Amino acid sequence: MATRRGYRRHHRNHKRYRKARFNNRSSSKRKCRLTPSIKQKKDAILRVIVRLSKYITIHRFVLEDVQIDIRALQDGKLYRWQYQRSNRLDENLRIATLMRDDYSCQECGKKDCMLEAHHIVPRRLKGSNSIGNLITLCDSCHDKTEGNEEKFIKKYQDKINGKSIRFEYAQHVMQGKNYLRKELGKIAELELTIGSETANKRIDWVIEKSHSNDAIVICGLKVNQDQCDIKDLIIKPMRRQSKAKCGEIAGFRHRDFVKYTKKNGESYIGYITALNNDKRKCNFTTLTGKTFRSYGLKSLSLIWRFDKIYFL
Repeated sequence: MATRRGYRRHHRNHKRYRKARFNNRSSSKRKCRLTPSIKQKKDAILRVIVRLSKYITIHRFVLEDVQIDIRALQDGKLYRWQYQRSNRLDENLRIATLMRDDYSCQECGKKDCMLEAHHIVPRRLKGSNSIGNLITLCDSCHDKTEGNEEKFIKKYQDKINGKSIRFEYAQHVMQGKNYLRKELGKIAELELTIGSETANKRIDWVIEKSHSNDAIVICGLKVNQDQCDIKDLIIKPMRRQSKAKCGEIAGFRHRDFVKYTKKNGESYIGYITALNNDKRKCNFTTLTGKTFRSYGLKSLSLIWRFDKIYFL
């Protein structure tokens, strides 16, 4: 989106027949507009519900209304701008990190050198700009971690008692709630509940915490632990338009759900994310998010072919 914004601004600024303006963007400045990144998350929920409604009759929705205090996710007081822009590193936060670490490199101990506020969980992995995710390193130690940040996460977090926080998850849950409620209300009757009520019922009924058990409690189906033996489904919406450059190789297609079996009998289950026609190999990603690259097709077996939504 940032790249697209750059192209758009360049295009506007280089039009000769009119000056560059900002107030001509009526669609993105309209009231109650949801950003595309938030709207697609809510639409993914709605697509699953529409798909399920083809097989079962849905008379009522029970939606857990989540209230998250973003300030409580980290120790210390948030800046006012952090509620809207969680991924911004300003000079005050950098200096606070250096002061906490006594203006010394936490890897080699140097003091009289150029110091950097290093992201323990890197930005490419959605690491937050909070003091709990920053540590002071000198130039040379900072260069050593470049590209290998994952190897140092545990070590540096233990040094400063830090923790991994994803602010955008909490923000995305809070944003777009009214849109989701409105669209659900068009399909069937909508009832709201709160998280604390779910937790209290689960404790009273002596039920273990899990996603499926929480769904049972939210719907008010009073059961005991023995009756909660249900099978969890992983529901994964996928992009409707495939960007794959290669259509099919050896009977396998992009997004196919497959099983890869090694020679030692060890196997992995995942969906194909890329196909290489020249090397006759593929990349596939497991349900836990682990990606395997350049694996041969001979050891693959097809489990299920993609049809808009995975139900696993």
